[in-house]
Amino acid sequence: MLPSIAFTYFPEVVLGIEDYVQEHGFSVVVGSTRYDPVREYALAQQLLTGAADGIIFMTGMIPELVRTFPGFDRHVVGISRTILDKRIPQVNIDNYLAMKTATEHLLRLGHKSIAHLAGNQKSPTFRARAEAYQESMGDAGLGGYIKIVASDEYSIQAGTDKMNELLKEGTRPTAVICAGDDMAIGAMHAARLRGLAIPRDVAFVGFDDQPFSAVWNPSLSTIQIPRREMGMAGARLLLANMDLANEKPESIVLPHKLIVRESCGG
Repeated sequence: MLPSIAFTYFPEVVLGIEDYVQEHGFSVVVGSTRYDPVREYALAQQLLTGAADGIIFMTGMIPELVRTFPGFDRHVVGISRTILDKRIPQVNIDNYLAMKTATEHLLRLGHKSIAHLAGNQKSPTFRARAEAYQESMGDAGLGGYIKIVASDEYSIQAGTDKMNELLKEGTRPTAVICAGDDMAIGAMHAARLRGLAIPRDVAFVGFDDQPFSAVWNPSLSTIQIPRREMGMAGARLLLANMDLANEKPESIVLPHKLIVRESCGG
């Protein structure tokens, strides 16, 4: 279950899930909630009716209907978006540390006015990134330069819109960290339409390391998330969790990596 199949982040995660479970005799049904409670309810019913043996959540939340299923915590796991329930095994990166990696890289390059085009702050994932950005800026004595513009989506259009919103305020940052590569591409497009050169006038760093990031002009610096490995690890975690003969498996934290390209000038 994922928020939207349209987001370029998710397909590779799903491929990783399929790679693993098909080797173990399972098949995968993908459900896109589109942030619609009705769709979410219908998808969640699959567990209760026996149509699904387990559910992998990439939404950052578990519907209340699922929680009514006896022993539900042995039939679900989370991937990518943090679920605030310690009973649920999860696979993720350390989002706090990943954002500190990105912010501190820009600080080392000499940037002071760094803005963050963030994801929805109701999400623990995006909230952790925003907190890391704020702490890194504060530790560098740049608390007065902190600027967060949050979005419910992290699409190309959201990046364009939020970058325009940021630039309309009249205080142009010298660097921007975006919640996703899609958002970063949109933000870079908005900057160029205003005559700004990248990275001379404003530098950019994204999140995810999508395939298009390496071939974009200028190529996008980004935090690499091992999406296919995340999917495979999540599928392995779910099958282990459903094995009631063994103890519940531990959550998994995968490594992230800063990929430095042209967009940040570093």
